[in-house]
Amino acid sequence: MSAFSTLETFRDTDRRRRGSTERDFGVWWRAARQAYRVSYVEATGELIAVRMSHGPRLRTERTMQIATHLPGADVIEDERFEVFVLAVLDEADVGTLLDGWADVCGRGPDSFRWVLDRVAHCGDVLASRPRIHVPDRRTA
Repeated sequence: MSAFSTLETFRDTDRRRRGSTERDFGVWWRAARQAYRVSYVEATGELIAVRMSHGPRLRTERTMQIATHLPGADVIEDERFEVFVLAVLDEADVGTLLDGWADVCGRGPDSFRWVLDRVAHCGDVLASRPRIHVPDRRTA
């Protein structure tokens, strides 16, 4: 798993990320008193988790509303959001992998574990989906 110390650093390391559409899969994933947003970056195929909270105190007025919805989570400034690349997937696969996410996101203090478990077992989750195999011309 790749990690980036800031959202800005994540975007700067691959220019495709900057202009890409992101498909959100929940913004209230919780783990260890922290909150995460999970998104799919269409241009790169990356499934990312953005850590939205950390530290002992609220840092910005703008994020105060977010923090009121997350008991025990303290939100940090946008530019400090850490980014974790969880997987690189085809767009069709991400929907299968995270099927049912809306029923789990934000429910309980460790809902983010569900995402991590799905990513850890993505081969099993995606194996049940019919796939079309296109042979590599170099080896055919």
